[in-house]
Amino acid sequence: MKQSIAFFACLFFFFFTNAQNDKSTGFEKGDFFVSGNIGFSSFKNRDTDRKATEFRIIPEAGYFISDHVVLGLELGYLNVNIEAIDTVNGITGVVDQETNSFLAGVYSRYYFTPQKIFSFFGSLGLDYIDSKQEQLGGNTDIEIDVFRMGLDTGINYFLSSSFALTTTIGILSYEIGNGSVDTSNFNIGLDFNNINFGLLYKI
Repeated sequence: MKQSIAFFACLFFFFFTNAQNDKSTGFEKGDFFVSGNIGFSSFKNRDTDRKATEFRIIPEAGYFISDHVVLGLELGYLNVNIEAIDTVNGITGVVDQETNSFLAGVYSRYYFTPQKIFSFFGSLGLDYIDSKQEQLGGNTDIEIDVFRMGLDTGINYFLSSSFALTTTIGILSYEIGNGSVDTSNFNIGLDFNNINFGLLYKI
């Protein structure tokens, strides 16, 4: 275990030091980029026969108003389908529940080493999410409008002068929902559900 940690630490140090010495890529004031992530996941709980699938696509665009600060916009679509065994009105059967969500948001992002291949960043964003949940085969529809503020951190790694890989990790978020159901949630997350991978293109 210690050898594995040492190996990855050395690998990280190698990429980091090489990234700092290469000045052919990176960002500066006036740069514009488009980015986003597409994801699909599937989960099944054998104990409860609960199945869930999720598909998301979230494109975004950002503009460097200074060498370190980005202002950005994002749009997105999320589909979640849950299939479970449940009892309704004394009858046990398969319940198929589908949720469709549309997202629009703005964010501000700070890059610590924007002119390097490898850079950490932090971002603060505000999203509006319009969600509709439908229980297929039933009469249950739930519509919720959600406002979410979130704090993320991430890593940017340039593969060439124009293309870069990005990874974002959700740290903190607060949500307020109004509609068929009123909700409020505060989340602190560092698990794999809060990690997103994407591809960035600098124009």
